[in-house]
Amino acid sequence: MTVEVAGPGDRAEVAALRTRVFVEEQGVPPEIEQDDADATAVHAVSRDETGRVVATGRLLERDGVAVIGRMAADPAVRGQGHGAAVLAELHRQAALRGHREVQLHAQLSARGFYERAGYTAVGGEYEEAGIAHVTMRRSLPPPPVISVMLAVADAAEAARWYRTALGAETLWDVGGVVGLSVQGAPFFLGQPEGNGWETPATAGTRTVRIEVFVDDPDEFVRRAVAAGADGGVDPVRDHEAPWGVHRQGGFVDPFGHLWLVGDRSPLQAR
Repeated sequence: MTVEVAGPGDRAEVAALRTRVFVEEQGVPPEIEQDDADATAVHAVSRDETGRVVATGRLLERDGVAVIGRMAADPAVRGQGHGAAVLAELHRQAALRGHREVQLHAQLSARGFYERAGYTAVGGEYEEAGIAHVTMRRSLPPPPVISVMLAVADAAEAARWYRTALGAETLWDVGGVVGLSVQGAPFFLGQPEGNGWETPATAGTRTVRIEVFVDDPDEFVRRAVAAGADGGVDPVRDHEAPWGVHRQGGFVDPFGHLWLVGDRSPLQAR
């Protein structure tokens, strides 16, 4: 079994499978089975050992809500895990796009399948394309948090500066190590104690580059510079990126760490 996001070359197989399941098997009118949303949806497929597409589903975003639909499996492979694998991949794709919940319209005959996958029914039953359905939702697990610990000679002094310059909030403080958060993004300060890492001043070079993604990089950098950071390293400006314009600039904080601050465009899956 191989599960992946479908590419343009898979569209014909996906359409043929959906036609067999929805139109021929279930009697859904062909003119509503395929729609304009197919062009922008994320499609996932599961293949059998020969490479044939035997299960599929799609992910849409409607009014900010992640919606899964068009879940179909070839009758010959039902009960073998292909549909569950497609569903798991669509959950992963929704999480990559920042969603913490997914919704779908389940046929009543498939309600148990979705309940086993963590879904709960919301509201009553209704008909779509002449088939009884129920809306179901489930939450997605939070993504892992990747952070950084900055080496500083005096954690208390550094924490005071970050609170002033970046609006950081203290999560906890155990003296030589301090946990901070900027608008929900955590980072940490630590005083090296001969444990294999050093401050930039001791190492004689920058030891880390912090990347920050915000709505207003100009204001983020301005506030840091006003508090004493060196903003002459990389002034905020528009950069040409493969996906378009990326606005970014940076500063060096008083403890020797380089911060690059840009808009959120690199965070979008493409």
